[in-house]
Amino acid sequence: MYSLVLLVTNAFHIAFSLTERFTYTLTFEEPPTTILISRFLLDLREASIASHAFSLDLSRPSFVRQLSRNGEKTP
Repeated sequence: MYSLVLLVTNAFHIAFSLTERFTYTLTFEEPPTTILISRFLLDLREASIASHAFSLDLSRPSFVRQLSRNGEKTP
């Protein structure tokens, strides 16, 4: 859905730029594009968190490795 809307918006931008009929398309194109991309990224993050909800260890950040008793790193 997001990519289809962005494709149509960019196609209109190119068409209007080539015909030089409406030169202020970027003024109207930029805010919806920014909103669509941010919503897409938020949806991706929500899906990622939902898929890892049961295996998520909140006691330490994911980049911190814990040493086991024999000195080896554990994931």
